[in-house]
Amino acid sequence: MAFINEKISYADVQEYQLSLVDQRFVVGGTGARHWTVDVALNARLRCVANGREEDSHNSVWTLNLAGGLVVARLERISSYAKAGQSGWKHLKLLELEVEEGIELENDKIVQILINGLTAYKDGGIYSLCSDFKVTLEVPGELK
Repeated sequence: MAFINEKISYADVQEYQLSLVDQRFVVGGTGARHWTVDVALNARLRCVANGREEDSHNSVWTLNLAGGLVVARLERISSYAKAGQSGWKHLKLLELEVEEGIELENDKIVQILINGLTAYKDGGIYSLCSDFKVTLEVPGELK
C-alpha cells in the first residue's frame, strides 16, 4: 500500500496523543489535523511547524512509525507547484530525531520520509498538483 492524504479523526488524535506532540513544536500547539498515511507500514507523516519570515523555508515534520516518533527538520531549497501541473520540491534534511525503540536504520526511515513527502505533494489533503517529485539531500552523518 502507498501513502495517502487524509483528515485526522478524533480517535486518532487521542490514540497518537497529538495534543502532547503539538505542544513540543509551536506555542499553543499546531492546528494541523491532516496527515499522510501508509497503513501497511503503520506510518503517519504530519507537518507540525513551518518557519516564519526569515525562516519561512524551514519546516518540522513528525513521522509516527513502528510505535515511536521520528522528528525531521527540513529546509526547502527550491520548489514549484501549480494547480493541475506536475510539482516538485528540493529539500535538505537538517536534523533527524529518532525515538528509542524504533528499530529501523536511518536510511530506511529517510526513504519512508521521502515517500510520505512525495504523497503529501504541495499541501496534503489540500494539494493541487497532479503529481509530485521530492528530492531530499541527506548529510552523511544522517544516513
